[in-house]
Amino acid sequence: MNFEGVKVKWVPRAYLHKGKGSQRWCYSFQDDGPGASTVLGASWMMHQDVIFDMPQQMVGVVPAECPEYSTRPEHDPSI
Repeated sequence: MNFEGVKVKWVPRAYLHKGKGSQRWCYSFQDDGPGASTVLGASWMMHQDVIFDMPQQMVGVVPAECPEYSTRPEHDPSI
């Protein structure tokens, strides 16, 4: 993706996932139609650190190796 001359990668493992119980690959985003504005959501932010600098009105994006979970990790609710 290109933002005013700055290129940011959107890797396939972020925008594709296997359908539940299927071998078919599915998009992790939705087409909102021809008149919709573009919204970069959670699938665009996966596998990257996204830093929002509100006072400077800037966004920083760097590749990241983040853990992935298909089930919720166990936790102690009493903590």
